[in-house]
Amino acid sequence: MGTRFQLSEGEYFKATKEYCYRLRRSGLISRLVTPVGILLSLLTGFVLVFITVHDPVVWLGLVLGLYAALCRSVLWPYRVRRIFRKSPNLLLEQHLLIGDEAIEVETNVSRGEMRWQGFQKAYETTDVFLLFLSPVSFFLLPKRAFAPDDLDKLREVLRSKGLLPQPS
Repeated sequence: MGTRFQLSEGEYFKATKEYCYRLRRSGLISRLVTPVGILLSLLTGFVLVFITVHDPVVWLGLVLGLYAALCRSVLWPYRVRRIFRKSPNLLLEQHLLIGDEAIEVETNVSRGEMRWQGFQKAYETTDVFLLFLSPVSFFLLPKRAFAPDDLDKLREVLRSKGLLPQPS
């Protein structure tokens, strides 16, 4: 089964977000960064405005709180989109050939083969398949690149290779 596709910035962003927020199973501390940042900003802002304590520690608390509050909601999305735009290979059209032994990928600047044994697991989202080469590296297959019948065939291949769980 073969297909051609070009990744979009939105697909790359959603896949990276899915990986970071769902698959890495971020710990409690990383989930609390934004709420704690907001709380710290509000408390230090209250102290600065109403109690008029202008200690450097209070200002440091305000700066750290604002940074923590903005880090995941503004800075992280900006960084992910910037990585996509600055990576010319992600922008190329890819020709994909999925076989029993491997996935062959060809662009106008490269050609490669990834054997099924090299993948650790696969994860299916609403828009993409994420095929993990390692805990920190994945190969992205957008579902829009496949016909409905080919999507079912791809799922079966992934299940037969033990990468995707069997349906319940």
